[in-house]
Amino acid sequence: MIRSKNAIVVNLLSLALLVGCGDNRPSDSDIKKQLLSQLSPCPELSITNFKKINGYPQNDGSYIAEVQYNLVFTPSDQMLDYVNDYNNTITSITREGANDKAKAEAFNAQAKTIDGACVDTYKSNLSAANTSLASAYDDFKNAAKWRSISQLTLSNNPYLNAGELDQAIAQAKAAINDAQQLEQERLEQNKSNSKAAIAQGETWMDFSSNDAQIRADTNQQITADTNYINAVISIKDNFTKTLVQYSSCENNIQKLYQANQGIFDHLKALNTEQVSTRDKDIAGLQNSLNKDCPIIVIGGLLGLFDADRDDIDAYRKTYRLTESGSVHLIKSDNGWVIQN
Repeated sequence: MIRSKNAIVVNLLSLALLVGCGDNRPSDSDIKKQLLSQLSPCPELSITNFKKINGYPQNDGSYIAEVQYNLVFTPSDQMLDYVNDYNNTITSITREGANDKAKAEAFNAQAKTIDGACVDTYKSNLSAANTSLASAYDDFKNAAKWRSISQLTLSNNPYLNAGELDQAIAQAKAAINDAQQLEQERLEQNKSNSKAAIAQGETWMDFSSNDAQIRADTNQQITADTNYINAVISIKDNFTKTLVQYSSCENNIQKLYQANQGIFDHLKALNTEQVSTRDKDIAGLQNSLNKDCPIIVIGGLLGLFDADRDDIDAYRKTYRLTESGSVHLIKSDNGWVIQN
């Protein structure tokens, strides 16, 4: 069969159109090549299992491809050195810190035992002192006729109680002064009443008995106050020994702390060193990655690498991330290139 000249022309035109259409669609190898070119500054990165999912020609002649691939990250020897140095340093710090921690815990247990004994002894004597104070106050209240002072109860704070006892003694002494002053005022009033009665001719009225009663009341009050003061002084003398004992006990604990301060300082320094080592390690990893690498990709990979540093050997020193997304390509004199 002989083809017509027109038919040949039509077929050639169709072929030209088909060839032209192909030029407007980058091949899968073109797209993969362009993706690899983006990673060229990063020798630690490579691409495997590349697959184009779909593609869309654009009116301006560009092309958008939907792709999926595995992004492979293989740590360099320099990175692995950073990891090994980091692991060795951290292991050493941890081992040294464990020794310090064991010493600190043993010291804390010792200090806690001593402090517990101090507190137990103090509380036992505190209870006895408060019982004695309550009894002395009851005696005072029963003997006092018209004066009153507040009842004292010692607190759990050892360093306040000496002052509280002194205050109770001062309060009772002030009560004596008040009683004596009141006695003088009552005697003067009684004398004034007597003079007034005589002036009015009531010589039969005798106020001497009133003076006697006033002095008797005052003596009773002063005796009660004095007895209370003596009781509190005796309690203070006994309880002061407890306070001295407690203070000595606390001083011993303080000396223990001072003697062991080096342990805590060293442990604190080790913690600081561990944080500093980690910061330097991350900085080293970041510096070892080429700064021209795609920042989003590197951010994810670095995080993974840092999180699983101990598993590098298990992964044969390789990490794989499944990436997917769109790639925008434009036609240039050198072929298809990614539009950044």
